[in-house]
Amino acid sequence: QGLTLAVKALGGLLRGKQNTKQWEEVLNNKIWDLPRTNGILPTLRLSYHHLPSHLKRCFGYCAVLPYDIEFEEDELVLLWMAEGLLVQPNDKKSAKDLGHKYFHDLLSKSFFQ
Repeated sequence: QGLTLAVKALGGLLRGKQNTKQWEEVLNNKIWDLPRTNGILPTLRLSYHHLPSHLKRCFGYCAVLPYDIEFEEDELVLLWMAEGLLVQPNDKKSAKDLGHKYFHDLLSKSFFQ
């Protein structure tokens, strides 16, 4: 399962890259030289490294949740709202809509199962 997760994470990362130069930047990143555990650690680190800061904050918040907890999307969005992680400067979307967008962004990049 670990290798599957790494492949999904790498696919999610590359999906957002628009040209071969960006793909080459991923390939040539020094993070691949870090110690590996079945090749998984560098892939996951690189995927996290390429997240925008607002998604890093939301994903990082999940680290305070128990490891084996299963949560619903709505529950997590409400937790993010309560922590003030869903502030958008132009207020075009409601915090709840923004939270659902962030959730799906993380899901599409394989940060959630």
